[in-house]
Amino acid sequence: MKNLHLLLFLLLIIFGNQHLMSQQIKKDRNDQLKKEDSNNQYRSDKITNLDLLQAIELSGVNIYKYHLSPFDKKYKLNLAIDEYKDGRIIKSDTSSIENNMYHYFLNKKKKSEMYYDYIDQIKIITKVNDTILSLKISTYVMTMFRSITIKKYDKESFYNIRAYIDSKWALNEKMPLLVYASSWKDKKWGFQRFCGSVNLKRGDKDTDELLSSSPHYYLVSYILTDFK
Repeated sequence: MKNLHLLLFLLLIIFGNQHLMSQQIKKDRNDQLKKEDSNNQYRSDKITNLDLLQAIELSGVNIYKYHLSPFDKKYKLNLAIDEYKDGRIIKSDTSSIENNMYHYFLNKKKKSEMYYDYIDQIKIITKVNDTILSLKISTYVMTMFRSITIKKYDKESFYNIRAYIDSKWALNEKMPLLVYASSWKDKKWGFQRFCGSVNLKRGDKDTDELLSSSPHYYLVSYILTDFK
């Protein structure tokens, strides 16, 4: 009996070694997504940039990019946050964002040379957390953080962000970028509503109607002025 057990043990060792020796090493040619998610659990091949933005929105975050019309010279660049109540400005906060230029480097003949150009965009990332709106405003050369704390005029009221689609600049004028506006009570039915244009534009009828209907909102703008 002991000899039988010993024979079985030796056979297991022999066949086990043969199995190990038969394993082949071969370069994995699968792409990186296949390597990281071999069962395609997340179905990443079907997910679009829009899907990702909508997922980010669940955490209260939104991203807005504004492409500026070309500049012809160096200007001072300022940011304004105006608070409106019943259609009138009750508070205004203006901050300097330095100017509309940035520098960059190019490698030429093993030497790095610095050049200047005009910025062509402003980016704003927003995050809404209960009654606080956090703003991250950036260009190629600077980043600025601001926060807005709201006090609801009605326990059922709510606030929404709406962005402008036309960001062309004009000297010494406040060029609107986005609004953070409150809902308003429907005169007939009494519930809170927020409707009107989704993409705002200066002088647009639907945009004006939204702003005139909202009893309380914040307007974020940029202003270009000459150097004195």
